[in-house]
Amino acid sequence: MGLLRTLFGGAHNSKGRAYAEGGAYDRAIAEFTDAIRLNPNNADAHLQRALAYGEKAEHDKAVADCTQAITLDPKNARAFCWRGANLVDKGGYDEPIADLTEAIRLDPSLAAAFVFRGIARSKNGFAKQLVSEFDRAIADFTQAIRIDPNYANAYQKRAMAYGGKLDHDQAIADSSTALRLDPKNVEAYFSRGVAYKYKKEYAKAVADLTQAIALKSSHVFYQVRAQAYRALGEEAKACSDERRAQAPTQ
Repeated sequence: MGLLRTLFGGAHNSKGRAYAEGGAYDRAIAEFTDAIRLNPNNADAHLQRALAYGEKAEHDKAVADCTQAITLDPKNARAFCWRGANLVDKGGYDEPIADLTEAIRLDPSLAAAFVFRGIARSKNGFAKQLVSEFDRAIADFTQAIRIDPNYANAYQKRAMAYGGKLDHDQAIADSSTALRLDPKNVEAYFSRGVAYKYKKEYAKAVADLTQAIALKSSHVFYQVRAQAYRALGEEAKACSDERRAQAPTQ
């Protein structure tokens, strides 16, 4: 019976992965839950369910599953990485930094761990206006890029950190690289648009922010584009964007 439960649990785990890859996270979670029911000691099923919960922004559940995966497999670098990532999304700093540093110790080739640690440091830099945190974030993103030169999100996040340091030229360069690697990277259009606005290249800012809005409607995107339109003397368009920025979320 033990072997059968393990085999059936593995089948549910495989189906869950397939659903998750297709973005069907609720169905993936159901399959991973069945896998865990049949084999509670399956660390990977806990981790995969955590990944699905994280995609749904159910961070507390993701953290709980990662913690269980770590209990079952204390050397699981990805479990530390994903727990740290979810703790970053929850607004933490010391706890995610510790988790992500442990993930890097266990697997120095895990580029995502450097990216998420960089995100934590960059957020802290913006919150406390600490240039030193932006420098540490940039170092983490740079290491992720060394590991994986095609990691679009690492370039985009490094662009944001450079923006925090008011290095707008480098922010534009990194955003452009991110967009070359991932033409639908909405945050890269936004970060480049913001950099162009600060450089007073308002037409380019409007173009990038318009691309960002086409991919994802955001009050912040409209607000920043309104500022660029106003700088161009297009008051009617600026007012229209301000109304959209203030409109209730659908």
